[in-house]
Amino acid sequence: MEDSTETETPQTEIIESPQIKGLPTIEYYLRTYARSCSGNDRKAAQLFKDYESGDKMSRLKRELTLISQGKVADEVLLRIVGPGRQSIYKNFLRWANFVTSSLNAAR
Repeated sequence: MEDSTETETPQTEIIESPQIKGLPTIEYYLRTYARSCSGNDRKAAQLFKDYESGDKMSRLKRELTLISQGKVADEVLLRIVGPGRQSIYKNFLRWANFVTSSLNAAR
């Protein structure tokens, strides 16, 4: 009989989170409100809150939270949000936090 004293080392399973490939509500916000406000995100957030449903507002905040948590790749953000906002706000995290606070501050 063989004396098997070897212990099996547990295999650590790496689970990658699914890549987010699109942010449809942010695209809508940028196309409909931010563009018409010449990139003034504070004013665009106010108009978005004034004219859109609570459901759409929740979706926008959820997508902004994903950006704030670093769950969206920079390549996706460059494609959707654009390099202009990245340079204005220094990074996409600051942009997402600014828009979120603007939405919360809007009357």
